[in-house]
Amino acid sequence: MAAMLAATACSSDGDDGNRPVPIVLTSTIGTTPTSRAAHSGLQSTQIAAGNGNVGVWIVEDTGTEAPVCENHAYSADGSGKLSTSTPQYFPIDGTLVNVYAYAPRQESGIGLTSGTFTVPSEQTSNDAYIAADLLIGAPLNNHINMGQPVVNISFSHKMAKIVLDFSAVATDEIKGAEITTCDLFNSVAYNIKTAQVTTDEAGTKAKIESQVTDDKKAVFLLPEQKVASGVKLFSMKLSGTTIHYVTPAEITFESGRVYTYNMKVSTTGELVATSADINGWGSGTSGEGQVTLP
Repeated sequence: MAAMLAATACSSDGDDGNRPVPIVLTSTIGTTPTSRAAHSGLQSTQIAAGNGNVGVWIVEDTGTEAPVCENHAYSADGSGKLSTSTPQYFPIDGTLVNVYAYAPRQESGIGLTSGTFTVPSEQTSNDAYIAADLLIGAPLNNHINMGQPVVNISFSHKMAKIVLDFSAVATDEIKGAEITTCDLFNSVAYNIKTAQVTTDEAGTKAKIESQVTDDKKAVFLLPEQKVASGVKLFSMKLSGTTIHYVTPAEITFESGRVYTYNMKVSTTGELVATSADINGWGSGTSGEGQVTLP
């Protein structure tokens, strides 16, 4: 996933080179899709509006890494702009800077090299889904100076994404059905500077709730983790009866991967996955493959 950071000078005739140069953030992102439940393609490759803002660190590229700004709030409008009420500037002495960003932004309890993130237990709405989509980004080549006009920030998704596709189910009763996972690890420790994320397997677990959309898909975001064989991973109420999907084998849901399960309801009233596509999330294509499930 990519966003663009443009560092442009507000120059004028007679500029003696000692005027502050603003750091202006913009992005090439599209319009957020709308639906009554989380859209399966929401924020796949672009930062969407309503993501709780983007937090930005700008530090001097020196041994002390003196901050220009820390966890500074930028708002994504979903149409290509990142704005802030307090513009930031390059050091006037020409010192290079490094830029790091993440979303959704936390108001407190977060540092450039230390933070914790917990996915919401309810991920039915667009807002709840976006709040669960942890993104971390930095330019591919940091060390930015005021004469460098455009710098690309490459964001990556740090959760695993599970899509349950019920398009093969004939009945429209599937639309709007509520689906709940088993207890899963829901928190991570993360480092924005290194983009490293570690699942908190010493912490608590929680069930995650979602809903089948009008396009017969349900989506979950969760930290990287392993789920054992024989676990009732998903539970869904259909026609007043609770049915389950039981894992046929152990599976590891990896950070930055999308797992699309093609689902059906068996004659015995259980959820069955006929196949699962595993792909890189966003523009990445590494690790693509297909897994056939019994």
